[in-house]
Amino acid sequence: MVIKKVNEHNRKKAKEAKKLRLSGKKKVEKDPGIPNDWPLKEHEVIALEAGRAEVIEELKRKKVECKERNAFEEGGVLYDKKV
Repeated sequence: MVIKKVNEHNRKKAKEAKKLRLSGKKKVEKDPGIPNDWPLKEHEVIALEAGRAEVIEELKRKKVECKERNAFEEGGVLYDKKV
């Protein structure tokens, strides 16, 4: 009898958690961009692209550093998986 109640309680808790998880998702808002009638739009677009390029370069640099650190920890030899 007690085991049945415990199982029922656990099912209810799982069901509530599932409902909260599904309803709690937030939609990702898309960037509306820059309107066409915006003054100096070209300069803004160039600045945004430069910022994005910097972020991409930073991510690539971090990835390389992480690979080198992992290779050093594995034995000091940096190897390429393509070979």
